[in-house]
Amino acid sequence: MPFEIVVLQVGNYIPISPIRDDVAAAYKKGMEWKASKMLLPYKQLCSEKKVEAEIVQIEAR
Repeated sequence: MPFEIVVLQVGNYIPISPIRDDVAAAYKKGMEWKASKMLLPYKQLCSEKKVEAEIVQIEAR
């Protein structure tokens, strides 16, 4: 599913339609990396406790 908007840190958003596909893909990859980095300590904690865990990221429209 393609991106339609980019949410800015100040709470505003800009439409993504005029942005090139490679720029949108880089933004998406960056957001996925940021979420994975944030969840890594919890995944490591589960691993230490021998609890099987899977990180699932859901995109909202």
